[in-house]
Amino acid sequence: MKLVYLVALLCILLTAGCVANTSTDIPVQSEKTVEKEVPAQINCPIGTILGSDNLCHQECGTGFYCTDGSSCINDQCVKCDDGLILGSDEKCHEPCEDSTTYCINDAVCYNNKCVDPNSIYKRVVITGVDKYQEIGGGDPTIVIITGVNITAKILGTANINTITITGQDNILEIPNGKSYNIVDTGVKTEIKYY
Repeated sequence: MKLVYLVALLCILLTAGCVANTSTDIPVQSEKTVEKEVPAQINCPIGTILGSDNLCHQECGTGFYCTDGSSCINDQCVKCDDGLILGSDEKCHEPCEDSTTYCINDAVCYNNKCVDPNSIYKRVVITGVDKYQEIGGGDPTIVIITGVNITAKILGTANINTITITGQDNILEIPNGKSYNIVDTGVKTEIKYY
């Protein structure tokens, strides 16, 4: 009998939840149940969905949301390459002036400022019939070719922003490896690389 009291005392001291087995007087450990905490149900507002971080996010498409700094455009998550800015026009832009500013409308970044291109570019306008002209130099230049049978040769030193071609049977010669913004609305325009 003393053994039963000793076992009971030992169980109480150890708070192990023991019970005395009256048939053999050997302590048996009772099982404890642990209640699992169930997270509270999170109801997100309409147009948002619950994310894996248990926060509500703006829905992009059906059942998806954007992560990693991307933005939802036309139900797709879009992110610009490092160093570019996603503009309100839903396109990626080079920064100008600072890391969060880009040029809008037709403005261009020149000397780290957004400016009207007409204020900084030299304009070379070639008009008439049967003419040949070379265009070079380091000044930012806009080239306009309008006329008939004009050959314009862009030299390797040229700093060309845009080449606009109208008219008929005009030839534009460009150095190999160079590419320019060319707006060609002419008839039978030929572009040659040299």
